[in-house]
Amino acid sequence: MRFHFPSVLQNPATTLESAGADTSGQIPRSLWQRSLLFSLAYFLCAEASFYLAVPASPFIAIWLPAGLYVAVLLLNRSREWPWLALAVLPANFAFDLLHGTKVGTILVFYGVNTSEAVVGAWLIRRFVARRPTLATLKEYLGLLGFSAVLSTTLGATISAGMLTALGSSHSFRQSWMNWWTGEALAILLLSPFVLVWRQPSGGNRPRFNQAKKLREAALLLLVLAILTWRLLFTGEGVMSPNKSPLLLPLLWAGLRFGPRGATLVNLLLALPVAFFTTQFSAGLTPEQVASGDYIPYMQIALAVASMAGLIPAIVLHSHERIMVELSESEERFRNLTAAAFEGIFITENGRIMDANDQGLKMLGRERAETIGREVAEFVSPESRSIVADAIRANRESIYEHQVIRKDGSIFDAEARAKMVRVGERNLRMTAIRDITERKRAQDELVWKTAFLEAQTDSALDGILVVDARAKRILQNQRLFQLFKVPDEIARDDDDSKLLRHVTNQTRNPKQFSERVAYLYAHPDEIGRDEFELADGTVLDRYSAPVRDKAGKYYGRIWTFRDITEHRNLEAQVRQMQKMDAVGKLAGGVAHDFNNILAVIQLQAGLLKADGHLSPAQSELADEIGNAAQRAAALTRQLLLFGRKEKLQPRDLDLNESINGVTKMLRRTLGEDIQLQFRFALQPMFIHADAGMLDQVLVNLAVNARDAMPKGGRLVIETSVAEFDESVRRQSAHARPGSFVSLSVSDTGCGIPPEIMPRIFDPFFTTKDVGKGTGLGLATVFGIVEQHKGWITVRSEVDCGTTFQIYLPRLTGMSKPEPGQPALNPLPAPGDETILLAEDDAFLRASVRKILSQLGYRVLEAASGVEALEVWKQNREVIQLLLTDLVMPGGVNGKELAEKLLKENPRLKVIYASGYNADIAGKDFALEEGVNFLAKPFETERLEQIIRNSLKGVPAMH
Repeated sequence: MRFHFPSVLQNPATTLESAGADTSGQIPRSLWQRSLLFSLAYFLCAEASFYLAVPASPFIAIWLPAGLYVAVLLLNRSREWPWLALAVLPANFAFDLLHGTKVGTILVFYGVNTSEAVVGAWLIRRFVARRPTLATLKEYLGLLGFSAVLSTTLGATISAGMLTALGSSHSFRQSWMNWWTGEALAILLLSPFVLVWRQPSGGNRPRFNQAKKLREAALLLLVLAILTWRLLFTGEGVMSPNKSPLLLPLLWAGLRFGPRGATLVNLLLALPVAFFTTQFSAGLTPEQVASGDYIPYMQIALAVASMAGLIPAIVLHSHERIMVELSESEERFRNLTAAAFEGIFITENGRIMDANDQGLKMLGRERAETIGREVAEFVSPESRSIVADAIRANRESIYEHQVIRKDGSIFDAEARAKMVRVGERNLRMTAIRDITERKRAQDELVWKTAFLEAQTDSALDGILVVDARAKRILQNQRLFQLFKVPDEIARDDDDSKLLRHVTNQTRNPKQFSERVAYLYAHPDEIGRDEFELADGTVLDRYSAPVRDKAGKYYGRIWTFRDITEHRNLEAQVRQMQKMDAVGKLAGGVAHDFNNILAVIQLQAGLLKADGHLSPAQSELADEIGNAAQRAAALTRQLLLFGRKEKLQPRDLDLNESINGVTKMLRRTLGEDIQLQFRFALQPMFIHADAGMLDQVLVNLAVNARDAMPKGGRLVIETSVAEFDESVRRQSAHARPGSFVSLSVSDTGCGIPPEIMPRIFDPFFTTKDVGKGTGLGLATVFGIVEQHKGWITVRSEVDCGTTFQIYLPRLTGMSKPEPGQPALNPLPAPGDETILLAEDDAFLRASVRKILSQLGYRVLEAASGVEALEVWKQNREVIQLLLTDLVMPGGVNGKELAEKLLKENPRLKVIYASGYNADIAGKDFALEEGVNFLAKPFETERLEQIIRNSLKGVPAMH
């Protein structure tokens, strides 16, 4: 524990307020010096008191240590009192042992002296003043009552009782009176002297440096000495009935020199009187000395004398101090009002008595134009009733009104008044502030706030604004809608309930909470991320700190945007891009594969044309041809998927088209699956390729059959669908208009959500190896897109799947288009020269062999560049060019034909390609059977188109 022990006679301002703690952990060295000083002062006071005792008598007129003890305790903090009490112990022992007092009695004296001093000081501290300076009459009366009377009475009672118990020769009454009167008189005389003279000088200490004051003080002391000498040595001493002349120096000292002069004169009077009276019986008769009655008489006279000059001094000094403080307060008030931003007016009964410079400036008037006039003269007519009511009711609350300047202009003002009583007058002090700018700012703030709230509520994003303590201060209704916040939580001011509800709505509450906590812990950070709600909604979350231009942090703003549709559209676009890329790949594969199939078909045709084949061999050749045709059908699906196969659309009724494939669908599904049709009542006119629609229905039916191994129900339904602009948000392919809806629903096992995004991927299948190509749904997707429609899927595991196809609807049907071209009768074989340009060596060899067997002369070229060289050498004999459209070497079939036709416009040209005529001839005119040969082709088709072209026979349709 650390202690700090100031000097026992130290400046009390330092002792009680500014004494610092010793941080060394040891008692400061100066403590012992101060304790020794107090102990020595106590001992000297005791010795002085010994000379104020009646010889051979227990009576001590003034026990000076009692007054010193109380004053020292009051000058020091209570936590230092134990150390001061310890300093008294050796002084007590030294004095009493020196004068032959027994140890037991010494301990009694020490204990009682300490107890009464502590009790008196504590009572004064507790009920009068924390740091008494005798600046007021209350403090002096507190010292008189609590210490000089109450505590000494307690001490006298205890000491008299204990002395009697120890066998004292004096009665209880004699011991009590001796103790009480001596200690009480010491407190009245010495305690005020110590307390007053240890205060800061300020205005209390007489200015002895002034010659006039010094002369007056010297005269006062001379008068005091003369009157004291006259009392003791020329009169009847303390028993004289006429001691009133002594009041003159006492009052003189108090009124002219204040409390310090009064306490000093009290001691200068009391100590000589007590000394000469007790030691020399000055002015007393032998009878008076023998009776001993002069002792209490003297003590009473000295007690009264101590108060005679000090009480007027304290009262007068207190009054002077109050006047000085009042003057200083008035000066501070004037300075304060002069420096105030507000206008301050002092009024009485509605009339202006005074005003500060700012108030006059507000009114635009001089002081002479303002003082003495009614308040109502400076208030707008609309506000006069407000001001009058405030004055009449002595209202001290804030109110607003309008003030008129000298030039007639009006400004908004805010007023607050305080009633002040000065003597018998009730004054009203009113502070007025010009709030014109504040009102304008408030109006602007109200407008901006209303605009902001309207803008916030109309936003499509959920918005939340929190303050620096993360407390919600603004949010819009969209926020509550996104997180499905119940009304009772939305209205509740408890933000923890809202946060808890929002967190529980997310798919990953822990991750959501951690992110929120992180951003609140890092106020400078901007955050943006995406998270998913439990219902699958995807929200884009953005959060940024709110700061002013100076960088002060006010809180954080959060925005939440529903990007579910955006993400779905992105997924659909990615699917489209993926399907397009795979389609291109599939088209390329199909093109190359068609070259191979063309070789197989041509070679099979050559075998069958050979008349030396046995029936078994001829059957094998047919099987080869059939296999090639099946492979060609597969490549057609690839080309359909890759949009490399030509549509053959015509106007048709979807209901009739479905009826035409009903038998095939029933055979495909089998007897375990119930097939139902729900056709729209009106015709479903569309412009479509009937064969491809059949392919769509068959593929979807097969897919449904595989999903219902134990049987079920397949429902095919048609209807009309009308869409507006909002449909674009449902699918990247969707668009407004009138459409025919084809719905194919089954009651099968359904499609798991995790594989739903991949069902239209080519070659993706969930079937066992060898049981599916993975092209069924991919082909459906490709066909629907080629018909400018779109397809959607709804599925639930163990409940079934519905494919919904939308195709553009026609209002009616046009005239039916002609059918497919047929083969013309073959003209007679020829002997013309044909230039064959084909980069595939096997296909080129097969075609050359067939054409040679037909009697034609064939010139071969493996590329366009090579064909140009052959042409240069044989241009005169070449009558027909048979060329592949796609060839390496920098010259394709179209460019080759253009070059040759420039040199020989009568040259016949036939183009061949693995793609259909529309795809291959998108930049120029191609017609199947006339100048275009689609791969793969049979021998008969090759022979037909060559002979027709050379002989000029048109194709038959």
